[in-house]
Parts: sequence; structure tokens; C-alpha cells
Amino acid sequence: MKEENTLLVGYDLDNEYTQINCCTSSSEPETVFASGGMEQSMIPTALCCKEETGEWFYGSEALECRNQKNGIYVDDLLGKLIRGENQTIFDIVYTPEQLLEKFLRRTLGLLRTRYADQGILQMVLTVRGLSHELSEKLKPVLEGLGLLEDRVQILDYGECFMHYALSQKKELWQNDVVLFDYGKKGLVHYQLTIGKRTVPAAVMLHREDLSNEFPYDLLQRESPERLSFHFMDVAEVLLHRQLVSTLYFTGTGFEGAWAVDTMKKLCFNRRVFRGQNLYTKGACYAAKAIYTGGRKDILLLSEERLYSSFSLKVYHNTKEEEIILGRAGEEWKYAGNKLRVILDDTACLEFTINNTMKKMPITVDMVLEGLTKRENKTIQLEIEVSFPDRNTAIVFVRDLGFGGFYETNYRVWEQTFVL
Repeated sequence: MKEENTLLVGYDLDNEYTQINCCTSSSEPETVFASGGMEQSMIPTALCCKEETGEWFYGSEALECRNQKNGIYVDDLLGKLIRGENQTIFDIVYTPEQLLEKFLRRTLGLLRTRYADQGILQMVLTVRGLSHELSEKLKPVLEGLGLLEDRVQILDYGECFMHYALSQKKELWQNDVVLFDYGKKGLVHYQLTIGKRTVPAAVMLHREDLSNEFPYDLLQRESPERLSFHFMDVAEVLLHRQLVSTLYFTGTGFEGAWAVDTMKKLCFNRRVFRGQNLYTKGACYAAKAIYTGGRKDILLLSEERLYSSFSLKVYHNTKEEEIILGRAGEEWKYAGNKLRVILDDTACLEFTINNTMKKMPITVDMVLEGLTKRENKTIQLEIEVSFPDRNTAIVFVRDLGFGGFYETNYRVWEQTFVL
């Protein structure tokens, strides 16, 4: 990594274990270890404050401090952040933001130790079960570390799986790709569907929570033979008549011998891989994609991205044009636009919905009922579009008046469109 003075970082922040990978724009992800041993690639997401000195430890050293009863142990850092739960440590009250910042600062310090002359150019932090609420709570913590929004993005596991799978050899994603994630919260199934009829190729992510059908405690309740039989039942239903190139397995639930035998049964005409660093590597590939501008031959359509483009038909310089208000493949929480228009003998706004998985776009109208009657081309409107999820657009319109000729009447319109 000596050819560049910058690092692209993938950081998997899980409530149990944290993993870090880094690379440059011209290298592959490398695992960052807490010590020389391979077992330290999974860093316990925990802190411990030593009683005698007030010194803070993290990871495996925090576990050792707890086991020796030498201090106050702190875990469930993400849970505390979500709940807004403070913790008192030796008469000092710490907010969950302060505790998480301590952990992040110490783990990111591993980069300074190994790559002393390199700084973080772009970082992707990935979290299981990411919500908008959690994302908003993480941002000020990252800002406290000097990682502003222009240098860090927060993505969910599904998005990072997409980046990981599509960064492998093309023969591994020539057809659909499946991931089974079996951790403490139970079994989750992801499937990437590779669309070959569109340019760029649309890659759609489907996620299915199977934790009720295949909970984590089955590992204790079932024999290896029964566990394998039950999992094969679930997998064969999901894979029935599916053209799948590659299967990935991750999560501590797949570490037993039962899983190895089961995977061998699923190998027929498929490639099978197992590992625990898929999300952190995927986050690293995502950081590289953000830095380099991404791939032009692939359009990612995860749960976090719009499946459709949403545009407004306008006339500009005597020609009809489409003003894009939300683009397919764009993260819906960051999508949206605001513009001003002048109406030309109409009380209707005409929008176009272009779904990447359908052949033809459709036109939808927004009728401005009760629009004030004025001379033609003297009604100026502000149009603002937002996306509360990947399948919905909300259009908000307000009357702006017309300069010094007509004052606004403060009339507003709002309409929701299903994309």
C-alpha cells in the first residue's frame, strides 16, 4: 500500500464483534488485526475501564479486564446508542455516543499503527439491521472522530454483500448469487438477481428473514444430523428452480462440522464459500466504488436504493425535457430534488416513472385543484420531491406568486406516487 498516501476502509460494526478491512484504489482489501494472531480479526465490541488507573481497554483486552474483575465492563454499544442509555463508570456519567466514540477511536487507531503515513480517504461503516434512526445517531459519533459525511457512508449488510459479490470474478455472478447468514439473530437469506436485459445490468437484492423458521438456538436443541436435515429443507425450497452460480455462508452458526457436510450437498453445479469477513470486505469494496465513481456496467438495486427513475416533463428552450427528480440506483434517503417552474396554460404536472425492471415507462399526472386563475405564464411554483422508501415518491408543490406582480396565495398541494 505504499503507492498511495490514502486508505479506503471497510468497517463492520456489529454489537458482538467488529472487523476492519482496508485497501487503496489499486489493491485488494486486507484485514486489520488487533494483534498478530488471526483470531484477532474479530474484535469484541466492548470496553472496560480499569479501576486502579482509570485506563480504558477495548476488544479482547476488555474481556480479560472483565474476567479478572479489574474494572467496569461495557458492551451492547449499539443497543445503548439506539436506546439513548447512559452508563455511570466510577461516578462519571458517559453518554452512549461517548462510549461508542471511545471504541471507534481505539479500533481505528490500529490503522495508524500499521499505516502510519496514510490517512482515511473514504470509509464505509456497515451495520446489521441499519435503520434511518440508527444512521442519524451514528453520524455525530463519526463527526466527533473527524469523519464527516464527505468521507464516510453508512450502509447495511445487504448493500455490502452486493459490493462483495460483484467484486469477485464474473463467473461467480454470471447467474444469481445467494448468501445465508446464520448468526445470533437467526437465519437470513439474501439473493442477488442479475438482470441481463438492461444496460447497465440491473442487480436486484432480495432479503428474507428466516429467524422464526431457523433460530439460533437450534444449534443447542437439535443434533447435527437433524440440524443439517432441517437446513437442507429450507435451502432446497429457496433454491428450487433458481439458476444460482454461487452460494456464500457467513455467521457463527455455520462454524460447526454440520455446516461443512451440508455445504457439500449444495455444491452441485454451484460454487460454495464460507467465511466471517464478507461484510467488512464488501464495505471496503464499497468505499473503493465511492472513491472511483463506481462501475458503469452495473446498477445496484438494494432495499436502500430506488428501483425507478422519477422525472418531470417540462419545456425548456422550445424543447420537451425530462428533469430527473430521483434516479434508479440512487439511495432513496439521499434522493430528491427541488425546482421552480412557470405554468404554461395548464393546471397539471406530468411525471414519468421509469422502472428498470419494466420495458415501458408510465406517465402519471398531478392535478393542481383550486389553482388561482391568472394570466398565462404568471403562475410560479416550487416543486419538492422526497422518497420515504424505495417504492414511494412524495411531491410537495407551493405557489410562489410572481415577483412584484402577484403575491403568493400560500396554496400548497401534496401527492404520493407509487413507483
